[in-house]
Amino acid sequence: MGEFEIRGPWITGSYYKDEDPAKFHDGWLRTGDVGTLDTQGYMTISDRTKDVIKSGGDGSPRSSWRMR
Repeated sequence: MGEFEIRGPWITGSYYKDEDPAKFHDGWLRTGDVGTLDTQGYMTISDRTKDVIKSGGDGSPRSSWRMR
C-alpha cells in the first residue's frame, strides 16, 4: 500500500502561486490517494493520505474502491 504519484505531458508540473514542495516528488504529482496496484494494472484506492489512521507505524485506510 502506498500513495499514488502521477506524471505525464497533460499533468501539471506546479500550481499557480503555490510553491509547496510537498505536492510534488521528483517531478511526480502526489495525488493524496492511498492504495495498491495489482498485476493487471487495476488500482485500488483505499483512502486519502489525510484520512489514513496511523497506528503503530502502519496506516489503516477507512474505505476502499477500485478503478482501472
